[in-house]
Parts: sequence; C-alpha cells; structure tokens
Amino acid sequence: MADTNDESLMSQLMRLLPGYGGYRDRESRREDDRITRQFLSQRLNDCKSACDLLGNQAVSAGNLELPSVLESVRARIEGVRNRLDSAVEGYSGWFTTHSVDVELLQRVCEADQRLVSYVDQIDNLLREIAEKSKTFDAGKIRSLIDNLDRGIDRRNEILSSPTVH
Repeated sequence: MADTNDESLMSQLMRLLPGYGGYRDRESRREDDRITRQFLSQRLNDCKSACDLLGNQAVSAGNLELPSVLESVRARIEGVRNRLDSAVEGYSGWFTTHSVDVELLQRVCEADQRLVSYVDQIDNLLREIAEKSKTFDAGKIRSLIDNLDRGIDRRNEILSSPTVH
C-alpha cells in the first residue's frame, strides 16, 4: 500500500512542480551510473584478492618470481578501479538533460556491457589459474586490463559527447 502512495506522491510532484520529472530522471541516471561503477569496482577488488591468493600460493609452492608479476597486474587493476571510483558523478550533459536520447542510452548500455565482460574475463582467468593450476599468462591479463581501461575511456567519451541534449 505504501508503494502506491509513494507512486501517487511522485506523480503529483511531477505534475505540480515544473522540471521535477526531469530532475527525478537525472537523479535516477546518476544513481544508475554510480551503481554500475560500484559494481565494477567491487568486481575489480575481487580480482585483486585473486592476485593476492595466487601470490600466496606461488610463494608456498616455492615460486618466488610469480608474486612480483602478480603485483604489477594487481597494481594495474587497482589503477583501473581507482579511475572508476574517482569518476565525477553527474558531470556531463548526460545527467543534466530533461530527455533521454535512446541511441545514446543504447551506446552507454553497450559500453557498460563491454566493461562487465572485460572484468568477467579477468576474473575468470585468475580463478582458472588459482583453481585449475593453469599457467599464468600475464600478457593476456594485461591485455584484458588494457581493454578495460580503454573501455572506461570510451564510456566517458560517450557520456561527455556533445551530441547529448
């Protein structure tokens, strides 16, 4: 019952206050952006933890070279995660417009899907190495991290595009 009252109140506010509907939409977009970035950041924290686990396993097995390689991979993951965490919320025109460009929304969704895919691939590769004792391929992981980093750049370009109206 409270949900119906909340919806009714929101409908009344949108009808009575000029611009309130647009404000609410903008706030929703900001929140969605924040949640997406938090999700990716947490997944990258999980990848960092996997690097730590692999490093500990390597040391226990007497491999003293792998931990330094893992530390460089971990540092790259941390750098990408920091970029996500420090992004300014609501900076671009995407968050200030009253109407949503459906094509732009589609491009943002596709960019987000690519980011999630890169994080999934990094995580899966680290898990396979830890669980199945596969050979650590630092080049492949670094390549995925590079793709993720470029994907963040692309997402930022989309959100700051001058075509946002």
